[in-house]
Amino acid sequence: MKRFIKGFIKDLLGWFLYASRALDVFLLIRHRLYGSQGTVILLYHRVIPRDRKDGVCSFPGIVVSRESFEKQMRFLSEHYNVISLDDYLEARVKKIPLPYKTAVITFDDGWKDNFLYALPLLKRYKLPATIFLTAGFIGKEEVFWPEKLVFLVKQIAASRSKTCKPVEGEFLEELRQLLDSAANNLREDKFRLLLTRAMEKLLYLEESRRNTLIARLESCLNDFEYPSEKNSCMNWEQIEEMKRFRISFGSHGVSHDILTVVQEEKIAEELEVSKRVIEDRLGIEVKSFAYPNGDYSEDIVERVRGAGYEAALTVDPGINTLKTDIFRLKRINIHEGVSTGFSGNFSKGLFSLYLSGLL
Repeated sequence: MKRFIKGFIKDLLGWFLYASRALDVFLLIRHRLYGSQGTVILLYHRVIPRDRKDGVCSFPGIVVSRESFEKQMRFLSEHYNVISLDDYLEARVKKIPLPYKTAVITFDDGWKDNFLYALPLLKRYKLPATIFLTAGFIGKEEVFWPEKLVFLVKQIAASRSKTCKPVEGEFLEELRQLLDSAANNLREDKFRLLLTRAMEKLLYLEESRRNTLIARLESCLNDFEYPSEKNSCMNWEQIEEMKRFRISFGSHGVSHDILTVVQEEKIAEELEVSKRVIEDRLGIEVKSFAYPNGDYSEDIVERVRGAGYEAALTVDPGINTLKTDIFRLKRINIHEGVSTGFSGNFSKGLFSLYLSGLL
């Protein structure tokens, strides 16, 4: 009930501020206060058609339907000044005033659906974008471990296996609860909460222990195959084609490992090897880096700077001004819920509210 009421209030507030033009007045005043440099950077991950979501194993927080994405792109093309990340960085360095309501579109990871479903819509609305590539996954039918986890948990729950004990002993209580709950047909929102908690613990688990846990989960199933076709990254040929249509590329590391927890020598590999691979394959200069999972520290910021990047992007929410550290640029995470109103349809008011950085 609380979630229902909260969603209704957000939708109503967005509609009122948008329809009354009060949000525009607020944005204009804020823009002038920041010296014409208040810019929002949007963070996307995956774009999936609603009728093809079966087999997609990503957590809902990183997925936008193709239908919603088209409406979002149309709205941006009509109401925002959308510029490339390179143009934004140049404006930052040269302190060039930017037009009212300026936005930058970015994607993390390099999913194959960026090419299949996002690119045609970016072309249709003539919008530039930057994709941060996880270099070690490009051109491979490899599935990220979070997608493996979602797939395995659902398959184990569906098999109703009572004999499999993949997380006994030293492993995560959160994952044990998740598997027990999934087998008992837990409500979707409760299941999602437990899955989030398990993922948060696994994110910071030592890689070898996480791999062992995934292997134990895999041992609970017979004759399974990961749906890699729907959960893998682009290949280099697809990326080359995207280059022709105002799409630029940055680095998101080699393996997507969190830089604040990996060993010292791995940090250099993630930063330097990924940059070199992308530059060599695409014949471009890679100027920007997106922190995997958004995690960074003072040391990591300095390592990114020392690796030759000119800017780095976080997942910290908010708008960017001249006072925002260029190696700590903020982004607004976009998923299906940020523009789906109370009625289940696209809400201009709600999307505007998210774009403002107020939510």
